[in-house]
Amino acid sequence: MLSAVEKHLDSQFAVKTALDFAAIGKKPIQGKRPTLFVLPLGIQTLKEDRDTGPELVRQVEKFGIVTALRSTNDLLGGTGNEALKHYRKQIYALLFGWVPETGYDPIMVGNGRLLAFR
Repeated sequence: MLSAVEKHLDSQFAVKTALDFAAIGKKPIQGKRPTLFVLPLGIQTLKEDRDTGPELVRQVEKFGIVTALRSTNDLLGGTGNEALKHYRKQIYALLFGWVPETGYDPIMVGNGRLLAFR
């Protein structure tokens, strides 16, 4: 599923693969367009209680998207912060409600947060 998400985002962003957050700092950010990293966050298994019929198990596959962008001559981060807000809206619009593969539910979007500012 993660590769489908990467391909979907690749239409508007530079997308690279990383298995963890630490690996992202080792990859260069080039150009003015932000680079997105789709990170696996694990699979959560939810058991559904039923009184009759076969037991159902639902799995929720979680992933994070890290937006890396270059913001030069921006000591206080105001320009970079505005750019992040703009790109976050674009990413949400691309993903929210989109079905990545047959058998999957539409993507739901959770809370975003600033992980690092360098």
